[in-house]
Amino acid sequence: SISGDGLIGTWEAIWEQGYEKREGYEDDIWDEAPEDPLRVTFNEDGTYQSEYYDNGKWYNEQNGSYSVKGNKLYVIDDEGDRYEITIVSLTSTQLILEEYEKYTDEDGVGEDYRKVTYKRIK
Repeated sequence: SISGDGLIGTWEAIWEQGYEKREGYEDDIWDEAPEDPLRVTFNEDGTYQSEYYDNGKWYNEQNGSYSVKGNKLYVIDDEGDRYEITIVSLTSTQLILEEYEKYTDEDGVGEDYRKVTYKRIK
């Protein structure tokens, strides 16, 4: 199992794979470096914040709390939304996170999948 201590630090997204599928729509599939730099910092006190880069500056995107159980990362953001994320791998220099969601809304069934590779920057 993965220790949450290994997450503590700041990570920058360097690669993203994923897809969005919707009934009646063309699938959106990608496998590329992120267009916009994104960083997430996990703090020792169980809080996190993410930032995005735009026009030469870093801006706060989201804050919240997190916990790790087994290979699952549980996140609650500042709006109270909860996410269960799989930690595919965690080393001292690289973190790979994977999210999958299948849902039904007024447009029918949808599926979202995202796998993001991060490098440690501090």
